[in-house]
Amino acid sequence: MNRNVGSGVQRGIAHYGVFATVGLIAFSVDASLFECFNGLIGLSPLVARFMAVWAAIIVSWLLHRSLTFAMKTPATFQEFLKFVASAWISSAVNYLAFVAILIVWPKTPPFAALVASSLIAACVAYYRMRFSVFHQQ
Repeated sequence: MNRNVGSGVQRGIAHYGVFATVGLIAFSVDASLFECFNGLIGLSPLVARFMAVWAAIIVSWLLHRSLTFAMKTPATFQEFLKFVASAWISSAVNYLAFVAILIVWPKTPPFAALVASSLIAACVAYYRMRFSVFHQQ
């Protein structure tokens, strides 16, 4: 096997591994705050999820910028706004999938709906980050 091909494959695997790890961290922030807001404070699942997503977006931007895409340029407010817009598109997909699951299957535990909707949104998020927010020319 050509050494360059192997190292490219390894870099790709590492890249997606970091993306997944950062995603799991952001998911943990989202899920933990959701459970806190919904379970401990008693907010409705819909309101609790909306608030938890905001915190997860900020954590996600900081970690994806520095770890997943290893940006060398300084962070800018414009980049942050672009990330937030991109994240809200992904979050809208996430939230709409979450609501749809709970409406279509009302006996679904809210946390299970959160997991399923987050997996759907992860695909949308990666595409937007890779080809829009952190696109390096």
